[in-house]
Amino acid sequence: MVYQLIHGKTPAEEAAYLSDHLIEVDGDFNKVIIAHLTPDGGKSISNNKFTAGRALSPDYIPTQVKRQSRLDYPLADYMSAPKKAAYVSPAFKALVEQFEPGVHQFFEMSVVWRKKDVGTGFYFVVANRIDALDHAACVPPIGPNDRVFMPTYGPDDKRVFNMSQIGGAHIWSEKREIGLFISDAFRDAIFEKGLTGVKESVRYNETA
Repeated sequence: MVYQLIHGKTPAEEAAYLSDHLIEVDGDFNKVIIAHLTPDGGKSISNNKFTAGRALSPDYIPTQVKRQSRLDYPLADYMSAPKKAAYVSPAFKALVEQFEPGVHQFFEMSVVWRKKDVGTGFYFVVANRIDALDHAACVPPIGPNDRVFMPTYGPDDKRVFNMSQIGGAHIWSEKREIGLFISDAFRDAIFEKGLTGVKESVRYNETA
């Protein structure tokens, strides 16, 4: 079973409608690049966003971020970050490493509030890119020369994943579709552990 990994509200946003985000203190995300931009026939891979499933070069990655909102509420375990990546907590990192050790990238950063150190977070980059959509079963189907799934945005559109193509993957960037996707086991673990900042997703259709 497949779900999408989507940013949800933080505890501060849920409880008090407070804007809650982190801003880099050092480094420069505009200078950070994907280590390998080689095309593979799927969706575009560019340095404008880091959701293509490719690892980053570590140069210019910030080492410190600043929290903008008050400390009344804990940071979410999964938060929006520059270039469409995510800031995650040690607990979220531990869960990812439990399911897929050594696959993805985590860049450690100290979190400060008014110059006070309030913890540690990680800039999380999904570094797994697979072609998991069932080309023939999708509606409309994915043609042999199609780089991406091209929906009609009508009621008949259907994204169908092939479980054998997914194999043992639990977190990945879909080669022919926008977004990050996760297995049911990883999705269930997120909510069972009470990790915050992840929005519930629809369950996608699948074939064997």
